[in-house]
Amino acid sequence: MRGKLGYKPAIIALARKLLMLVLHLLVNHESYFEKNFPPKKPAKIVPPSFLSMSSDQILNLLSEAVAELSDVERAEFVRKLNRIGTV
Repeated sequence: MRGKLGYKPAIIALARKLLMLVLHLLVNHESYFEKNFPPKKPAKIVPPSFLSMSSDQILNLLSEAVAELSDVERAEFVRKLNRIGTV
């Protein structure tokens, strides 16, 4: 395409092709895989069992998670937490 159209139109054509592929995958709820590569197994995340944790361990885990949030996310979290407390 670059030889026919030039550099910028070829970039636009490639971007459109990629966007159409992503749109197709999202609309049809399909996964993308390459034929020459084996599919990766999704990582299995094992959530911690809160039943086996003490209240101090749970509070520590929550405080570490909140510390990782951005200012906007933290404000939203506190707003939702306050709303839960008033119910």
